[in-house]
Amino acid sequence: MAFHLGNIVPGIDFTNDPLLQGRLFSYIDTQINRFGGANFHELPINKPVVDVSNNQRDGLMRQAIIKGRVNYEPNSLGGGCPMQKMMQEGGFVSHPEAVDGTKIRARSPSFSDHFSQAALFWRCQSDWEKDHIVNAFLFELGKVEVIAIRERMVANLTQVNTVLAQRVADGLGMPLPAAPIGHDEVPYTDKPEMDDNLSMANNFNETIKGRKIAILAANMVDGEALEMACLFLESEGACVKIISPISGEITSMQGKAIGVDHSFPTVSSTQFDAVFMPGGLENIKTLCLNSFAVIFVKEAYKHGKPLAAVDDGMLLIDKAERTSGAPNDTFSDMGIITATDDDVNADFMDEFVSSIAMHRFHQRPDLEAISV
Repeated sequence: MAFHLGNIVPGIDFTNDPLLQGRLFSYIDTQINRFGGANFHELPINKPVVDVSNNQRDGLMRQAIIKGRVNYEPNSLGGGCPMQKMMQEGGFVSHPEAVDGTKIRARSPSFSDHFSQAALFWRCQSDWEKDHIVNAFLFELGKVEVIAIRERMVANLTQVNTVLAQRVADGLGMPLPAAPIGHDEVPYTDKPEMDDNLSMANNFNETIKGRKIAILAANMVDGEALEMACLFLESEGACVKIISPISGEITSMQGKAIGVDHSFPTVSSTQFDAVFMPGGLENIKTLCLNSFAVIFVKEAYKHGKPLAAVDDGMLLIDKAERTSGAPNDTFSDMGIITATDDDVNADFMDEFVSSIAMHRFHQRPDLEAISV
C-alpha cells in the first residue's frame, strides 16, 4: 500500500509547515523507490475509485493498457488528452493565504523531545497492554546478540518510564543501565497526563462486523443450535466458518448435511476472533478425542478470545481446561458464554455478540500458565 500526503481534494490545502512541505516534495520519490517504478497507483489497493488518465507508459507494475498515439501534453494527435483541468474549470486551486516570517535553516526545540509522546503512551495503557509492550521489547531485544546494544536500548527506555525499563531489564537478565549522559537536558513534558484514546482497553467497537467466528462441529452435531448461531452472527455482519475433523460434509443430529469450510489441520485459532461450540453428545465426544480441536480451544482461550458453548459443547471446554495447565484445571469465566439447550435464545446470542465486540479478554488470570 502506498500513501501520499499530496493526495488531497479541492477545498483542503496544506499548512505552512516546513516538515510537511518537505514530505510533500519527497513522498513521490519515496513511493517510486519503494515500488521500483511510478505505477504504484495502478495496483488495486492504491487505485483511485475514479478513473485517472496520465501519460505514463511501461515500467514495473503496469496494470492498465493505454491506447493512443501520444504520451505527452499538450498534443494535437490525441486531441490534447489527457490534460490537466484548469483552475477556472474546477481544477485544483490553492487557498490564498498570506505568509510572513523569516526562513531559516534550524530545528524547533521540540524536535529534541524524543520521549514525551512515548511516555504518554505508556502511562495511558492498561495493565495487560503494558504486559504486551514489555513482552514485545523482550522478544525483540532477546534476539540482539550485542550486549552493548541491549544496554543502550534499555538506557533509552529509562527516559520513557523507569518501571518499563526495569521490567525489560529484569526480563533480559541484566542490571538497569544508567540514563544516557545529558538526558536531563532533553526537552520533556508530562502534559497531557492521560489520553484515553491511546488505550485499546478504552476503545471497543460496538459491532462485530467483519469478525471471523469459528464453529467447531463434527458428525451428529446439534444442527439447530449451529444454524441459529450462523444466522444470528451473520445478521450482525460476522463471517462464520465451520471447522471439523473432516472436510466436505458432516451430518447433524437432525439428519441434515452441513458443509464444512475447513478441517482442523488446515487452520489455526489465530485466524479467528471467537469460537462457538454447539452441542450434540456424539459430536462433542469426537471433538474431545481430536487433539486439534482441544488445542484450538485452549489457544483461543490463551489469546483472550470469547468462547461460547451450548449444552454438551461445554464438555469440550472442560477437556481443554483439564489439559491446559491452568491452576486448579479451571478457566476463568471471563468471556466464556455457556447455555443449556433450552437457554439457546436471542439473549444468549446477544451476550456472545457483546463479548465478541469486546474483542479480547486479556484480563483473564494465569494466561501464561496455559500450555497448548
